[in-house]
Amino acid sequence: MSIPETVTAVSVAFIVFMDTVGRSASLGFVGHDQVAASHDDMKGQLMKLDTALLRAIPGAFILNSGIGKLGMDETTAGGLQQMAANGVPMVENMTPAQFGKFLSYGEIAVGAALLLPFVPTRIAGAALTTFSAGLVANYFSIDSMTKDDGIRPSEDGTAVAKDTWLAAIGVSLMLASGSKKKKKKSKK
Repeated sequence: MSIPETVTAVSVAFIVFMDTVGRSASLGFVGHDQVAASHDDMKGQLMKLDTALLRAIPGAFILNSGIGKLGMDETTAGGLQQMAANGVPMVENMTPAQFGKFLSYGEIAVGAALLLPFVPTRIAGAALTTFSAGLVANYFSIDSMTKDDGIRPSEDGTAVAKDTWLAAIGVSLMLASGSKKKKKKSKK
């Protein structure tokens, strides 16, 4: 998929995501992401913008990545499996074909969980945190990815070090506060 096609796919996914948020609110589904203090307080605000963006951007990216991996050949899957085994040794027990399916379906599931507004933010955050933990484990397990201090990225590790951002986003989503209504009830 070319860069313009990827940008278009991500843009469409985001538009569909925001449209779905609007439809779910109009149907009466009030999730923990939605500001539900009262009808007057909502005034058109269907979902907190900060969590919507934290979910939509990585969600669209990960979903696209998973779709791109569907049906990958065994050689490609085997190469990815060898790299993944550095951080998550148990994947060595799978065949390359099994790993390829596991990886693509896993990315699709995490991406979809982030994009679907009826999936609670904390659950989507836990999925993203778990997924990114494997990526970060790879980063720290391969010596050539970091400088001598074992933390800062080397030239080879810069592209992989960005996965720490996904971990931070996942943890942020897990710690996201609920609606104002829930906060008021807990103070009583």
